[in-house]
This record gives sequence, structure tokens and C-alpha cells, in this order.
Amino acid sequence: LIIIGSGPAGMQLAYRALKDGISVRMYERSSHPGGLLIDGIPAHKFDKKYIQTDFAALHDMGLKLWTEREIAFDANQGAFYELNSGEIIAHRDCPQHYIALCTGAGKPQELDPAVLEQAGDLSSSRIVHAIQFLKAANELARALQARVDYTNAEREALIQSYLGTMDPRNKKIVVIGGGDTAQDIIRWLCRYLNQEDNVLSQLEVLVRGPAIHHREIWDGYPAPSLAPTTENKMK
Repeated sequence: LIIIGSGPAGMQLAYRALKDGISVRMYERSSHPGGLLIDGIPAHKFDKKYIQTDFAALHDMGLKLWTEREIAFDANQGAFYELNSGEIIAHRDCPQHYIALCTGAGKPQELDPAVLEQAGDLSSSRIVHAIQFLKAANELARALQARVDYTNAEREALIQSYLGTMDPRNKKIVVIGGGDTAQDIIRWLCRYLNQEDNVLSQLEVLVRGPAIHHREIWDGYPAPSLAPTTENKMK
């Protein structure tokens, strides 16, 4: 079994196949396995050590995992291959190759082309997909949590290296959508913007349907939430 993508679907397939004695190869284009579990869910909402534990168990069961390997398909050859090296990893017509495409959840949904056309230059430089920001914010959180003795200059350099133009400080932020991913974005922004030197920032949320009940998020970035809500007490 060849699994392309290492998110929850790929992990479950790998577990079931390995349990049944089937060899499994998994390919992930990111530097860390786990898909949206590692890149999308905020670090303060889900401890990523559990992902490491799960993949350690899958490794012990026989999983062969490659990260930073983006896979493409050549219709002429009927082959799946690694995009950078050109290495063929599976053939469509080989009876011994079963390919599971566990991708797509991390692919952002585009805005209507008419909206992007009206936005002009905004569409390329200032419209940010949620998963793009969440991935960068999670990587930044991992880097910040690796040490506790960063100087202000080192911390600022880390923020710039991971967020770059997505740095939300002193900006007006507009979140389009009100689902679970939007709430994750809002929590990141509230933690990140709720600093003494960031009081000029503004946050707007645009959703279709009833207005969202406003609730302050009091804690600092990227510490675990201190807000006394049911969702933040969930394990």
C-alpha cells in the first residue's frame, strides 16, 4: 500500500493495513507528518506530542515514511513519481501497488474569481489562506517553545522568518468565514494581537448567517488558553 498524505485518513489507513500484515509506504510533502493535525490545529488546542507518539507506534508496526516528498502523476506513463527527483514510486497498472490518495483537506478553497479580480493586487499579496497562516503559526509556536531564553531581537527574527508578510501586528485583519478553521484563526490572532505593543491592530469577522457571540480571549500568545470555556477544557 502506498499512501500519499500523512493526515488522519492516511494514519488510519496505515494502521489498518499494517495490522493486517500489509506493507505500507507513506509520502508527505511537509517536513512533519500529521497533515492538518500538525499544521492546521493550533498548538494551544492540541499537543503535537501525541502525533509523535502515534507515528512512533506506526513505525514500530513497519510503516516506512518519507517527508518533504511531493508526489505527482504522469498520465502517459501511468506512474506516480517524486516531483523533485523524478523517482517513480508506484505504477497505476502494477497489481502489487495499491495507491491511496489521502490529500485535499489541506488544499485551500479559492474565493470566487470575480472577487479576486475586483481585489486586484490584494489577491496576490494580502489575501492569505487560513491553512497557510495556521501552518506558519504552528511552526513559529514550535520554534518559540523549543527555547525559553530568546532575546527580543531573536524572537522578532523568528516571527519575521515564519510569518513574513503574514505578520498581523498593527494591521486590520478580516477573517472570511465562521467555521472551525475560522475560529482557530481568530484564536491565533487574539493571542498574537493581544500584546501591549499591538494595540493598533483590528480584527473583523465576516460570516454568512447569524452574528457570532463576542467573547474575549484573555491569555497571551502562544500560551494555553486561560479562558473559562467548555471547549478549552476538552482533552
